[in-house]
Amino acid sequence: MSSLTSQILRSSFLLFLTRLIQRSIGLISTLILARALTPDDFGIVAIAALVIHMCEVLSNLGSQQYIIQKDSVTEDDLNSAWTLDLILKTILWGLLVAVIPAISSFYDRPELENALYASSFILIIGALKSPGLILLRKSLQYKPIFTISVCQKVISFCAVMLIVYYSPSYWALVVGNIVSIITLAIGSYFLHPARPKLCIQKIWEQWPFSQWVLLKGGVGFTRAQVDTMLVSKYFSSEELGAYHLSRHISIMPSTEIIAPAIEPLLVSFAKVKNNARELAYRLSLCLLVVSLLIVPASVFIWFFPEPIVDFFLGSQWTNTYPLISALSILLYTIAIGQVLSQCCVALGKVRSLFIYDLLSLIFIFSLLYLFRNESLHEFALFRGVLGLIAVIALFIYISRVSAISISHVINLIAPTFVSALASAYITKWLSFNGFGISIVDLALWLLIFGLIYIFICGFFYLMYCRHIKEWQHLFQILTSFLSKGIKQNNH
Repeated sequence: MSSLTSQILRSSFLLFLTRLIQRSIGLISTLILARALTPDDFGIVAIAALVIHMCEVLSNLGSQQYIIQKDSVTEDDLNSAWTLDLILKTILWGLLVAVIPAISSFYDRPELENALYASSFILIIGALKSPGLILLRKSLQYKPIFTISVCQKVISFCAVMLIVYYSPSYWALVVGNIVSIITLAIGSYFLHPARPKLCIQKIWEQWPFSQWVLLKGGVGFTRAQVDTMLVSKYFSSEELGAYHLSRHISIMPSTEIIAPAIEPLLVSFAKVKNNARELAYRLSLCLLVVSLLIVPASVFIWFFPEPIVDFFLGSQWTNTYPLISALSILLYTIAIGQVLSQCCVALGKVRSLFIYDLLSLIFIFSLLYLFRNESLHEFALFRGVLGLIAVIALFIYISRVSAISISHVINLIAPTFVSALASAYITKWLSFNGFGISIVDLALWLLIFGLIYIFICGFFYLMYCRHIKEWQHLFQILTSFLSKGIKQNNH
């Protein structure tokens, strides 16, 4: 295994571990908040989060991607990127503050106004964090990032629980988000010696890259959140809260664990972007790894939403059973879409990615708008199907501009789908009734399903996949890690 591959795997593992710890803390938070707050509280938070996230996306100039993919980085490059981010985020913060009363009036929710005023400061605080974090990512030094990320989540969790204890309301989540970004901004200066200063010398050198990232970000965000926007407008506040929570839980493994874990891919893809065969191999290997993890998660959520909802949200949220099941399709499409997008950025196809996001936005919005008067479950199911169609279209495009083969990838990942579906049907057939304790029931469902899935995947490897290069590579990596772990335990 090459040193670069080992470094990327270690970085991915650290990011995976970071998100695992963060989500474990987040899980405890969700368990408490879902029982302490009302669906209307979550509706308010959903709208506020949507607005702030939109501003963050519209001010994202891709500085991190630009610095990472740049072969040689000077101090002026770093400071110019930081200055550009600060300027744009400050402008957007001012515009947001000016239109907050109009946003509150549009949704006819007066309580939204103060929540947005408070949340708006996330933009300014986030822009002040040290650009040294980008240099750490560029050099694949993720241990310091692991430390600050865990501290960030722990401190934020404590703030949320303190407010929930004294006065349960949506303010717990608002304050938690603010405390989280303050922790990151301050902590970032302890992780790297880089100290930013205002500089505009290299802004116009970055701008040709950033302009397409900016356009793509705005369109991509709208496409990703168009369903939440329509639900917030055409469904009740309680339905919006249910949809927001269901969507969050359904795609959590992708957005909170897989997305950070594949972050080092941009470095990996960028280093081999001029080697078509090597790039195609790394992309197919990544698609295999993501499919092995995400396909069973999507299938499990589709077939077994009841134990998931009962554990995460409680019995008062039984109306979200069909929603979580329907939205499980998004889990796979988002994870695969993130990998394909990273490949496009590494290839310098940011403009093409923007065009794709624009066309898929028009496609998804137009058809979802026709479904706005259907039931929330039908709306959610249709959203998942449209997302799947869009990601297939992106993959077809990448196959045209790279050396990757569609038939080879289908042959590569098909066993993961067959294994996951077979595992679900066998688990259903076993008719496990449960013990009436949500955490125990969910753990047993996962254990049964997981063991069957691993067994069937192992069978496929021995009978069919062991002659496929990517499967061989992955098997070698796993056996290498296991052997190292056994040796360390013996010593």
